[in-house]
Amino acid sequence: MLATIRAGSPTPADDILPVPLAKLEANALSNIVATYLGLGRERDRLVEQYFEKHPNPLLGEEVAAAFRAE
Repeated sequence: MLATIRAGSPTPADDILPVPLAKLEANALSNIVATYLGLGRERDRLVEQYFEKHPNPLLGEEVAAAFRAE
């Protein structure tokens, strides 16, 4: 999974929306964390495409549930 996402082309920087300021403030996140979140957003479409193409249609929700449980 990670190799597939890593090998894909990231979203162009001009097409990436910034992390909402309210989200950063509500979670007391620093500017450096905002930068990391922005870097992650470069690949969010690739992650979405991976889950759309995966043979297990529930995999995306299973991964999301595991993150929420943490």
